[in-house]
Amino acid sequence: MASEREMGTTAGALSWTDMADEALVRLAQQGGAPAFDQLIVRHREAMTALAYRIVGDRDEADDLVQEAVCLAYRKLGGFRGDAAFKTWLTRITINVCIKARRRRHNQAWEPLSDLYECPSHAEREAVTRVMVAHAMARLPARDRVLLLLREYEGLEYEQIADVMGWSRARVGTAIHRARKRLRRLLEPVEEV
Repeated sequence: MASEREMGTTAGALSWTDMADEALVRLAQQGGAPAFDQLIVRHREAMTALAYRIVGDRDEADDLVQEAVCLAYRKLGGFRGDAAFKTWLTRITINVCIKARRRRHNQAWEPLSDLYECPSHAEREAVTRVMVAHAMARLPARDRVLLLLREYEGLEYEQIADVMGWSRARVGTAIHRARKRLRRLLEPVEEV
């Protein structure tokens, strides 16, 4: 049997970067750490962006992504391929981030009343972004994740259903409720 190195570099064989996720997963499940490393290189940036949007802190997001990578490595043998590897990795990242947010659930938030008045259009847009980010941070973790996947990541309801392990109908209902909660958190801002 050829070694992983030979498999990735022999004439006519694909290099690590050219291999599909599914092929890399199979190699990684057979003990191929370089194949797993390539999978993580391929998906780490998306994992970090998602983690940052969930927790709102770059250092914490980096730590949580590392935790998610370790967890994915430990659980790789159980990955059956029912969903795409990226979907599975996204689910792990979300779960790790939600657990972290629950650990610090009672964190106090600073009032943003000093930001309500601003003269220019550019400043109003900046304040709006801050207000939305502040309101998103106050949402329950599950609602925040759903809105991030839909509005920031641009995933379709079916893709979110795959990530969350839910039906499409449940995703639609949950996103509708999350949007309503977000609007309620933003209502005082709209009245000003």
